[in-house]
Amino acid sequence: MSVAEPSFPIQSRLFSEFPAVSLTEPFLYRVICSSSHSAILRLRNSKPPAFFHSAVRHLFLDGVSKHDWSVEDANDILRLCTGVRNFAAIGKFSNPGLLPLLANMQVQRISVCLEVLFGGYDSIDLGHSAFLSITHIDIFDAIVPGETKICAYLPALPALTHLCLNNNVPWDVLQNFLTVCSRLELLVVLWHETIRAYGPEDWLQDSPIRDMRFVATVFGDYWQEWEQGARDLPHFWTMADDFVAQKRCGAIPGTKLTFVQWYLC
Repeated sequence: MSVAEPSFPIQSRLFSEFPAVSLTEPFLYRVICSSSHSAILRLRNSKPPAFFHSAVRHLFLDGVSKHDWSVEDANDILRLCTGVRNFAAIGKFSNPGLLPLLANMQVQRISVCLEVLFGGYDSIDLGHSAFLSITHIDIFDAIVPGETKICAYLPALPALTHLCLNNNVPWDVLQNFLTVCSRLELLVVLWHETIRAYGPEDWLQDSPIRDMRFVATVFGDYWQEWEQGARDLPHFWTMADDFVAQKRCGAIPGTKLTFVQWYLC
């Protein structure tokens, strides 16, 4: 998956419009994106742990963009934000040191490259307790023919209902997920807009899959859309859920596999 350097106009606007007074302060920190939110670093020594536990629900540790956070800062914030339910990490902030911290939380949604998070492909272990409560997972790793470390263990995740993969995933892999993941409600394949000329339209023409739970679409600024989703605005998970619901009720053909790109809506 190609992940561009994130930008967060929504968050910047919120911080300029709302005063940091006691009644609004927890709301302002409900969504934390390290690339644009340095203020929380100054709160580490002035707020009790209960503040972070209660306030922060969505956390993106951006180890790609230029900002003042260090790896230690990122780990400290995650250690404090024990109430996080939606977590994402890229670059230097995604590393095996996060796993014991995540294991002490009840994260439900996660967006990561598993190979980076575990410190190597051979170290990937989806049986780790950090994944016990995951319902939605967006995996940035390339899924190639014959891949086993990820594909063999994803179906064992006990709470998984929503799975997102990227680019040209082998058809047999997708069909297997739909067959063996008993709780799976949605399987999405994302393509970045820069490679749209190579998919998903042409790729989908050869699709042998007729399962209504399977959809594909393209994306633009993934991390801006991640933040919009964290703020209860439309994003690919909600749009894909709505798309599948429309197929199930007959509003659109059940064989239709793509929906309008959410970043253009």
